[in-house]
Amino acid sequence: AEEAEQQKREAEEAQRQRREAEEAERQRRDAEEAERQRREAEEVERRRKEEDDMERHREAAAEAEQQRRRDEEIEQQHRREAEEAEEAAEAERQRRQVEELERQKQEAEEAELKQREADRAAEQVREAAQQQREAEEELERQRRREAEREREEEATIPPTSSSRLGALFDSGSSVGGLFRGA
Repeated sequence: AEEAEQQKREAEEAQRQRREAEEAERQRRDAEEAERQRREAEEVERRRKEEDDMERHREAAAEAEQQRRRDEEIEQQHRREAEEAEEAAEAERQRRQVEELERQKQEAEEAELKQREADRAAEQVREAAQQQREAEEELERQRRREAEREREEEATIPPTSSSRLGALFDSGSSVGGLFRGA
């Protein structure tokens, strides 16, 4: 009986140990499963974070690209405005240059016209002086011809008349004085 009891107790002990071992194995498997699930959850969270980070990076990059395009458009607008202002200033400079050239041309034409008028006036003065000289020369020729004619007439006067003329020249008359003075 003792031997049977001893075997019974040993059998129960062995069963208890087997149950404990099975429980331990189950807890180990449960722990491994929990660890696997935890790792999977961490991996999922890590991937989600990575995706979130990538999405934020994409959004930031897209925003940066939009800002760059806006800045570039603003810069292009400024360049266009500056070019238009420069073109307007150049057009104004050319307009003023054309006006200045036109003014100089008009002044030159007016000066040329005045010079032509002055030349005509000088020519008229020269012509008048020439006519005056010619008139004086003609008058001098007429005076000489008249004097020559008078001398010729005096040469044809009879002697008696000549003596009377000589007496006239010898007298103290103003005519005689004039000739003697000459």
